[in-house]
Amino acid sequence: MKKSKLVLREYQGMMSRIVEGLKKKFREVVRIEYPEVASKKAVDVVIGDRGLLRIYPKLSLRHSCIEELKHLAKILGMPAIAVANHVEDIDVLDEVVHVKHGIKIVNERTMLLYLNGAKIFVYEYRGSLYTRIDGKKLRELRLRRGLSLGELAEKLKISRKALYQHEQGRMDMSIETAERLLEIFPEEAEHVFASIDLFASNIIQSKGSIEARPRTDSEAKVLSALAKEGAEVAILNYSPPDVIARVKGSRILIVSDNIKYTSERIKKIEEVEKMSSVMNAMAVAVGESKNLNKEFDTVQFVSPAGFKNLVRELVRSSRA
Repeated sequence: MKKSKLVLREYQGMMSRIVEGLKKKFREVVRIEYPEVASKKAVDVVIGDRGLLRIYPKLSLRHSCIEELKHLAKILGMPAIAVANHVEDIDVLDEVVHVKHGIKIVNERTMLLYLNGAKIFVYEYRGSLYTRIDGKKLRELRLRRGLSLGELAEKLKISRKALYQHEQGRMDMSIETAERLLEIFPEEAEHVFASIDLFASNIIQSKGSIEARPRTDSEAKVLSALAKEGAEVAILNYSPPDVIARVKGSRILIVSDNIKYTSERIKKIEEVEKMSSVMNAMAVAVGESKNLNKEFDTVQFVSPAGFKNLVRELVRSSRA
């Protein structure tokens, strides 16, 4: 069997098992089926407004799909999680959250354990392992044992400043320090560690601006209208929307008129409608509708000029 078919079969198996687990934990789970080529998708599953999930056996961080997933997460204000058993040629560790480019990455086993109620305490960032801690509980433990800041810092082989930062909740703890803490307080230290919520805010916030270059005159008008209202915007290539934006806290998913074939445009609009219904976003199709507006109840069909008015009205209503 060809390698591509083996990868596709593995992808389909992962998708089936993970979606089944997600539906047991979350009420709103939507599988995204555009684009149809599994290796060229930025997002596979939308979990309400809790998170965006990319699932694939082996991920390449150099692929534009990962960059697009990051843009989706940043603009829409939702955590991005990738489930992969390998990143490049490196195995994804069991029960560890890898943080790459602001995206949480876990392997399939870890995701299924998490969905079944297991807690994850360790994350990897830039080659080092860390754990979240409850600073208040750490301080209470130190005081209960009658130790000064300096005494416990010496036992942990860290500076007083570092321990103070831990107790203030300003800094996560390296796995080496966490292991020493467990050695010092074998029966009490485990209560100090805080588990990681995969569907909460990102562990490490991604930085940098997103450059949006229009591909058509119509998209240029859309971007201009959004820019005038101070919107955050991204142009997409591997997702149902062609453009996403956040204006005054409101999410907008936009299908532009850059698709030649009506059947593909319809598929994109269908998927955008699915996404918008669970993540509390406005779905918009810009350009010629060809009576498509009769087929979609929650998608607004507008001309480029009409989109400008739509954004103005959205901003006006947000101020009311």
